[in-house]
Amino acid sequence: MRKIILFLLLLISVISFAQDLIKLRNGEYINCKITKVDSTIVYYDFYRAERKLSSFVAINDISSYNIDG
Repeated sequence: MRKIILFLLLLISVISFAQDLIKLRNGEYINCKITKVDSTIVYYDFYRAERKLSSFVAINDISSYNIDG
């Protein structure tokens, strides 16, 4: 029973993190949560090995982006 509850809690935390998508001009995709967009930079958060990291990318390097949230 504990395993089921733990699994559900982890699943809810993953689902609650809305997935935005950034497509770079070089063809790479970044699954993330876009936090801020200004005239030159897009700021975003992403998870790597259960750690929340923040980064940014220049708007000139982006082909397109989609905000789901």
